[in-house]
Amino acid sequence: MKLSPEDAVEILQLQRIFFNELNSYYVKFYSNKAELVIDEREKVDEFINYMPYSRRMSSGESALLNFYSRIYGFLDSNLKELTSRQVGNHYILLLDEADLTFHISWKKKYIKALIKTLPYFFNELRTKPSIEIVFTTHDPITLSDLPNTNVVYIERQDYDSPSNVLVYNDKNRPSRTFGANISDLIADSFFIESSLIGNFVFDKIHDTIQWLTNKEDRQNSDYYKKLISLIDEPIVQRKLAEMYDDKMETNIQISLIEEQIEKLLILKNKITK
Repeated sequence: MKLSPEDAVEILQLQRIFFNELNSYYVKFYSNKAELVIDEREKVDEFINYMPYSRRMSSGESALLNFYSRIYGFLDSNLKELTSRQVGNHYILLLDEADLTFHISWKKKYIKALIKTLPYFFNELRTKPSIEIVFTTHDPITLSDLPNTNVVYIERQDYDSPSNVLVYNDKNRPSRTFGANISDLIADSFFIESSLIGNFVFDKIHDTIQWLTNKEDRQNSDYYKKLISLIDEPIVQRKLAEMYDDKMETNIQISLIEEQIEKLLILKNKITK
């Protein structure tokens, strides 16, 4: 049956209570409880199995299930048998770009999900250890959930140069992360130079500006007119249209404004319905 996340957690909790009670039943038949070791053949295995949906899972869904199953598998294989294993007081969880395949909406929930769900996996242990999470990321959305003092920046000038860890008071070290603007994080924290747009469109805009500033070259005017109309950043589009009108003695700004008005009217009708 298909369950919501809340229902699944509730069922798992009830299952845990049931098997804890069932396992405690064996204790009654051992006189020396300090040396109690239950034979695996005498135990009842857990009865909940997870089956994938009929549709193919996305890479993000697969990565998420693999992550939690590995955490559960580690605890189940190494820490649950307290009679033969010593539970540590502190555990370090190393995650190498675990958010890489997530959709943006999942990346927004990533840090909160880790904080809320990981303690649940350790609840079966009698000794509740502390957990330290160390992870790498190339995603500004994930980074925006972290105080800057918790971030270590690694800078590399190019692929042939060694990596350099920036100390906290390094002037080149980004100083804003927690709740910071995503565009600022991209430019600042990930050492992105020049613009925050793709290199392809950046080159197209640069070529357009070169053409616009050359008063003698009037060839391919329709091409550049069409290119300007495709740009979705209004300030950039408006400035290029103004430069185009000055050069070609036309008024494409009016047509672009009319297109924007039409789009706004469509949006208004959707909202007011």
